[in-house]
Amino acid sequence: MLPGWGVANSPARPLLCSTPPGIVAFNGQRCRTLRNFALGALKEFGLGTRTIEDRVLEEAPCLLGEFQDSVGAPFDPRRLLDNAVSNVMCSVVFENRYGYEDPEFLRLLDLFNDNFCIMSSR
Repeated sequence: MLPGWGVANSPARPLLCSTPPGIVAFNGQRCRTLRNFALGALKEFGLGTRTIEDRVLEEAPCLLGEFQDSVGAPFDPRRLLDNAVSNVMCSVVFENRYGYEDPEFLRLLDLFNDNFCIMSSR
């Protein structure tokens, strides 16, 4: 597989191709400019630095604790993993993490997942 722009003209996916075009699956100079802007903004938040690693290391014991709380009972780890990844992103962007049982955080994750399902079914 070719790296970078060599695969930029891949087939369209309804979730990624919306109006107005986003930064994920749009081609051309505008896309390149938007991607560069987004990467620059993410780098300011710590992407590509040890800061991200520190935040992952901060979240890992919380996730492990949630796994340990469910010992002996069947559970679906997807929800916990979604929470952990979202918490890492929130701690980078907002400098705040949320508890796995925080109702506002869970509602936002549900809304995001619902939106993802709706957009991918087009």
